[in-house]
Amino acid sequence: NNEYASNLLRINALLKQKEAALGLLQVAVSQDSNPGLLETLSMWSQARDVYKVKYEQNPKNETFLTGFLKCSMHLEDWESIEKYIDDFPTYSQDMKLKVAMIFATAVRNTGDDPTEFLKVIKIDDPMTCMLHAIVSIDQNKLDDAMSWIRHGLALTCLDMSCFSSGSYEPAIPTICLALNFQELNDIIDQRKGKKTSEQVLAIWKAKSKDYIKRDATQLRYVCQLRELLQWSDEQLITFHIDFVDSLRKLKEWTLFDHSFKRLFKDCNDERVKLMKAKFQFDRGITKDLSEFE
Repeated sequence: NNEYASNLLRINALLKQKEAALGLLQVAVSQDSNPGLLETLSMWSQARDVYKVKYEQNPKNETFLTGFLKCSMHLEDWESIEKYIDDFPTYSQDMKLKVAMIFATAVRNTGDDPTEFLKVIKIDDPMTCMLHAIVSIDQNKLDDAMSWIRHGLALTCLDMSCFSSGSYEPAIPTICLALNFQELNDIIDQRKGKKTSEQVLAIWKAKSKDYIKRDATQLRYVCQLRELLQWSDEQLITFHIDFVDSLRKLKEWTLFDHSFKRLFKDCNDERVKLMKAKFQFDRGITKDLSEFE
């Protein structure tokens, strides 16, 4: 019964039983009209498609626009977000609070100053604290970054209900968030000369890769943080190749396309050419790999 399956799907999503929900998604038929549910399952590309249609039908609906922009952020589609940034002063105060972090993230990733938007975002949320810490590291304000990290960790620890559900899945986002803050501390230690990049990479390598590569959203967060490390050129390109290869294996093609374009524009490294051959073959764009030889 599709109705029962859809209701069970919503329950699993709310309980953050993601693996069970993804399984049910194959038989439930109502998800196309529920972008919020798709967001819960980190299905950003599918959710954005729904939000886009709904917003085009209701151009004054702030919820649909916010959803579209949020999904675009998770897909690193900065061009789509930039089209709306100039409208920021005209938004309602509630709308500004919802999109300020999205705009700040987009502006930072396109090389501009996100300060205007950082002044608007709430500071009582771990993710906004993380963004403040990242920008502080960008600006080499390392003590400020450490303060934001401490505040973010304190907020993360306020709600431990996810650990009492009897399942490991609801706790994963909280655990990943804490690990992300710790990686920011590692980066600050390197910048202060307390650790070398090799020491930091050894610490990161010792961690379970499953928490990073099982989910594209977490994978993107980790990439965003680790890019702050002062890598050698060889270390950085190896890291980026590993990142996009993980997206390829997850078949997260929208995020893959934006990331590949951002990271490897005008790059002639043979490993990048091989990666291009792999994803074109995986997607059926080409069936003859001889042109890449």
